[in-house]
Amino acid sequence: MSNHTKTFIGLFALVTLLLMMSPTATIHSVYAQQGTGGGSNPGISGGGATGVAGGDLSGSYPNPTVAQATNAFTVKAKIVQAGTAPTASAGTLSGSNNGGYISGLSAATTVTITYANSGWVTWSSCTAVTNVSAVQPYVSAISAASVTFTFPSLTGTLYYHCDGA
Repeated sequence: MSNHTKTFIGLFALVTLLLMMSPTATIHSVYAQQGTGGGSNPGISGGGATGVAGGDLSGSYPNPTVAQATNAFTVKAKIVQAGTAPTASAGTLSGSNNGGYISGLSAATTVTITYANSGWVTWSSCTAVTNVSAVQPYVSAISAASVTFTFPSLTGTLYYHCDGA
């Protein structure tokens, strides 16, 4: 896909978004010059959106602001922060809930990481690799509180990365 095609697709998406945000806005043609050279695109002129903003926006384009909500609302969410001191069932863990490594494994076939701070709220997802290319771990059990990796006998280090919510 050429850079001009990518630019057109990006501009089309931007114009669509602007029209969704304010269907009464006037949208002028916009041309983004690729590269460092000069040049122009004959037949295309104008600037950004103009007109009165609507929906969740107030004021006018090109500098609308977010309008104050007219109805009260409640946000039910919990910010998930990675714990800084998870534990491992074998070896020595260095890292956080999000990632790190477990060193000092000796003929281990499984290792369970118990997340710090009660783990993730609802779920977790993890991957791992080892320092031995012939030993590939897989997730054999996982929850919001812990993950267990299983692998053939490993003497070495397991590197992991986890995300969750």
